[in-house]
This record gives sequence, structure tokens and C-alpha cells, in this order.
Amino acid sequence: MVAAGLGGLATPRRWMGMIDSLSDSPGLAYVTGIVTFAIGVTIALLHDLWFDAFSVFITLIGWAAAIEGLILISFPGPLLALARYFMPWVRLFALLSVVAGAVLIFCAYTAETYPVYI
Repeated sequence: MVAAGLGGLATPRRWMGMIDSLSDSPGLAYVTGIVTFAIGVTIALLHDLWFDAFSVFITLIGWAAAIEGLILISFPGPLLALARYFMPWVRLFALLSVVAGAVLIFCAYTAETYPVYI
């Protein structure tokens, strides 16, 4: 999130170019959806923890990525239209991404660990 946010702050037009590329290339949207879905499901299944707010947030990020991937695979048009709608505020979202990523990194290094029983 930090790296993506910094990229959005440095070159916001590039994000619009990525949305255009996904719209122009159904294969690219499909492959991006598969990768996003796989990463999201992996996070959601391996981090299915509901102990505290941080754990819940990470699990929800995983499920959100899985859902986003499914939408990119099945119906990319509405998702890409929504992304285009928010492009005027790309720097705001990039800044929020940097802040959220920094908070997640801080929480990851300061969080308590919980035993996992198999």
C-alpha cells in the first residue's frame, strides 16, 4: 500500500493510464483479476483471525481483494467505471494508501501474537 500510494503521489496520470489499459485489454483485466483474487483468498484464508481490530482489518482486506478479483474477472466494466469516477481525487486516495500502509506496518511490528492451534 505504501509503494502504490507513493507511485500515485509521484505520477497520478499513470494510474489513469492503468485504468485505460485494463479497459482496453480484456485479457489484462482477466489476469489482473485472477492475481487479485488469488492474493485476496490467500490472505483471507491464512489470516482468518477475529481477535482484535487489527486482525479483523487484515482479514477484511483479504476478502475485499478476493471480491475485487472476482469482479475484475466477471464484470470489469462497472469497477473500472467507478475507478474512473474517482480519478480526480487520485492524490487523496494515494495519500490515504500511504497512511494506511504505514499504520499496517506499524501495527504488524507492534501487535501481540496469538497462539495458533491446529
